[in-house]
Amino acid sequence: MSFYAALIASGLRPREVVADGRWHRCPTEDKPRKKNGCYLLEPGGARGVWKNYALDADWNKWESNELTTAQRVDADRRARELRKREAKRRIAAIQAMRAYFDTLPVLRGGHPYLEAKGLSMLGCGRLRLDGDLLVIPAYRAGWLVSVQTISPEGEKRYRTGCPMRGAFFALERRGAAVTCLAEGLATGLAIFQSVPLARVLVCFDLGNMVAVAGSLKTSGLVV
Repeated sequence: MSFYAALIASGLRPREVVADGRWHRCPTEDKPRKKNGCYLLEPGGARGVWKNYALDADWNKWESNELTTAQRVDADRRARELRKREAKRRIAAIQAMRAYFDTLPVLRGGHPYLEAKGLSMLGCGRLRLDGDLLVIPAYRAGWLVSVQTISPEGEKRYRTGCPMRGAFFALERRGAAVTCLAEGLATGLAIFQSVPLARVLVCFDLGNMVAVAGSLKTSGLVV
């Protein structure tokens, strides 16, 4: 499989692939109007990495079958350095995001986005506000790893540098008989507010629902 084919298979949608050893942002299938994808292809096109910032916690790797042993050793060294730098940036981004989230007031009295969707405040007790932005926390393995903001007009953004793959916002209730997965907050709240026995996990993105479902399967929760 070529590097370009690997990007396409992973949901990235670059207009072209440039082998110049530099980072290039590009749209993704799930976010065609934003540049949530990023790739780097080394000069000569022998090795590359890519990532969907909304879904991938780590970098995906690709290499040509024509690499020499020396090229593989050198490429592995650079890949290790890249992972270390990325891990440091991710940790710093998560720490900054948590500090930011702690300063935000809890949502009280509704929000224009929720009102436009015909939703009540049921299930919204852990949402927060940043000015007129609705802020939804995203948790993975019980840890806050990112946030999504929604404007009154419905524009959605993720926290830069924070991982979203496998993260969700849980709408909990005691005695829930079933766990439902929803792509976005509005859909999740609609289910939660209309199905009295449902526990709902907001996955933020259609592609992320598979990762969340996988985590539920390993934890033994009913879906």
